[in-house]
Amino acid sequence: MAPRSTCLLLLLGTQVSGLRRPLSIPRTRLMRRAATVNPSLQQIQTDEAWDVEAWRKGYSNCEKEDIYSLDASTLPADLEGTFFRNGGAKYVVGEEKVLHPFDGDGMIAAITVKDGGAFYRNKFVRTPGYKKELRENKICYRGTFGTKKKGWNLLDLRVKNLANTHVLFWADRFFALWEGGKPFKVDPASLSTFGESQLGGALRPKDNFAAHYKIDPKRERLCNFCAVPDPPSGGSTITTFEFDKDFNMVYRRDVQIPAFAVTHDTAITDNYFVFAVAPVKFDPVPFVLGQKSAAQCIEYDGDNSPSQFILVPRDPEKEETIIEAPAHFNFHNANAFEDADGNVVLDQVNTPYMILTDSSSGEEPIWNTVDWEADVPATQLERWTLDPRTKTVVSRGRITSEQPEFPTVAPVAVGQPYKYMYSGAARDSNVKGPVGAYIKVDMETQECQKWKAEPYEFVGEPVFAPRKLPDGSFATGEDTLELAPKP
Repeated sequence: MAPRSTCLLLLLGTQVSGLRRPLSIPRTRLMRRAATVNPSLQQIQTDEAWDVEAWRKGYSNCEKEDIYSLDASTLPADLEGTFFRNGGAKYVVGEEKVLHPFDGDGMIAAITVKDGGAFYRNKFVRTPGYKKELRENKICYRGTFGTKKKGWNLLDLRVKNLANTHVLFWADRFFALWEGGKPFKVDPASLSTFGESQLGGALRPKDNFAAHYKIDPKRERLCNFCAVPDPPSGGSTITTFEFDKDFNMVYRRDVQIPAFAVTHDTAITDNYFVFAVAPVKFDPVPFVLGQKSAAQCIEYDGDNSPSQFILVPRDPEKEETIIEAPAHFNFHNANAFEDADGNVVLDQVNTPYMILTDSSSGEEPIWNTVDWEADVPATQLERWTLDPRTKTVVSRGRITSEQPEFPTVAPVAVGQPYKYMYSGAARDSNVKGPVGAYIKVDMETQECQKWKAEPYEFVGEPVFAPRKLPDGSFATGEDTLELAPKP
């Protein structure tokens, strides 16, 4: 077993990342070690419901930007650094409602912890769209997922960069990310916004910069992508980027694929970027006419078309490989690696069909109208083995009976064979619902440990924070704390 050298933090929120040594003081309990170790799936009992009203309250405006100190004396002494969280935090503009969680303006919250004390600050990302709507006190842009702008929408295809999904700290530079646009450079100390960035000329005018990058621990490279669909052709361009540790671009490559790519995440191995592309159709007419949002014009087409796995070599001279697979939808990947036979092994959270938004043109936010049991598909963690030579799926298998989301692995394990996967999960494996628990899955034995928040508490993506060692350095390692169900 690897040495117990890293601490996993249990966080409240959505997509998150950290500056070097990310830390958090969550309202839920932070667990270093649990009383019971490695309970099997059969030993986990989760029969409590989740509080829908408490969940809905999470989509309220953050009304205040603040700075204050906190007592962190109950946190482990070997945790030190700053944790950053980025997520939507503005759901009413003037008297007008934002209708989808993904359409909220991004706000970064940061907590710096050291020597038993903590320093908190938060600030909205000052994008041009955020500042315009703040001045005019109304919604000025159509939302990508369903939010409406009053007045004339015919041929108005403008959307604002929300900068609301993730953060990136690389080569002493800090950015707020949103996959539909370019990154915004932010001061990590004050959280002030400097502005949109072309990353030193690496990004071309039509390039986006995805929110789910990967960091290659062996080569010390930042690996990211952008996916730009082309509705007239029904295809897409996927662009892959790699940057060295000083943020110099090593290469970029453009790959044309014969599918409309709704691609939110990637995975990397030593030799590949790995993308999962679901079968969808896009009808742009209602969007152009101003009747629906872009996401409302996307229709899942799994009954007629397969999914595709796109393997893009990290050697720009080699050609991509497209592998057809049984239809499914995927938002987030846990990890990928290459096995001894040269196959690509991909661990991903997927669903049997896709739901991005409410297809109706109602006036109520989706969190007030969604029926989780009827409308939202259950998630599952699956391992896919793909053969790049024969362009076939070798095997597919479910890893755990839990319903995970926001999976992650230790930074040292990215792109490599690994043992432990950590993820948010539904509180009850048999009841659909938002993430209200954490799981730790042994990918070799398929044993699963689980920790549950209260029914009125909800969690987000787990983030790793290295422990500070007696000599002042910070540890590396894959194994972390043990999770167990509450008595």
